[in-house]
Amino acid sequence: MKRIVVEFKETYMEHSVIRECEVSSLDEVIRLYELNNNDIEYWKVLEETDL
Repeated sequence: MKRIVVEFKETYMEHSVIRECEVSSLDEVIRLYELNNNDIEYWKVLEETDL
């Protein structure tokens, strides 16, 4: 398991958001928050730690 912290901003949002999750891979985070969606202006990994 990993602890991954991501920051992302959707086109309609005024500010970006930061989310922390415990998952097995970054792919799970991408699916969970739909980071491949066209409405995502940008996203980045802020922190990744093995648990």
